[in-house]
Amino acid sequence: MGVLRAYTHPNDSRWRGPQRHAYTILLTITVFVTLIWIFFIADQAYSRVLDNQYQKLAHKHNADAEKGIYYEPPTYPPVRWHAGTEGEVADGWTSFFFRAFLALVPDTIHLPIAHILLHKNKLHPVGALVCGVIFFCLWVDSALWGIFTTTWSEYYNKDKNAWDELANMGSALQVVTALLYLAYMGYSAKAVHEWRKNKGDREAFRAGVAHGLELAGVNKNGQERRSHVEAAPSYAVV
Repeated sequence: MGVLRAYTHPNDSRWRGPQRHAYTILLTITVFVTLIWIFFIADQAYSRVLDNQYQKLAHKHNADAEKGIYYEPPTYPPVRWHAGTEGEVADGWTSFFFRAFLALVPDTIHLPIAHILLHKNKLHPVGALVCGVIFFCLWVDSALWGIFTTTWSEYYNKDKNAWDELANMGSALQVVTALLYLAYMGYSAKAVHEWRKNKGDREAFRAGVAHGLELAGVNKNGQERRSHVEAAPSYAVV
């Protein structure tokens, strides 16, 4: 297809050769980031459901306790979207913004720009390499934070397995995305190397042409240079 051809057969000469695979990797990264968004929204929504259930059970438990009816209190949800009656801090929005803006939102901004530059043949190898390094680090941090969140959350809920699976799947996709950026960095570095090599060859070629024209007595405008030495005037002998 015409759209995919831009990723498999780039028109930009800087990305021809083995480094052309960076384009297909960038397209694959876009797919994975979309999947990460889906699982992230799902685990956030489900954590909100678990918290709402906890709030209802907690209020009922407190009301029954005031009546002298005592039983096991409800278990805490994985994410607290509401402050608890015993001083528990709501961390839902803090967790949301931290997890979203650590890597997901920045890459969501970066990827459309990269695709636009790619289709306009303006994706510079140096810029691609720098972005690859940055987003590799961000996705590694985001994946580790997601794993840490699900592993060390102190809660016990009969529905926690579903939330864990959603969150862990998102973390696994983030690890794969980081590895894809690692490969993207490698091909971008190859493109930078070839670009600098070709740039040096072009500069050497221009310098050689200019030197040859100078030796041939032709200026840069292609006109033959006139000698600055004027012929001595001749005088007739009387």
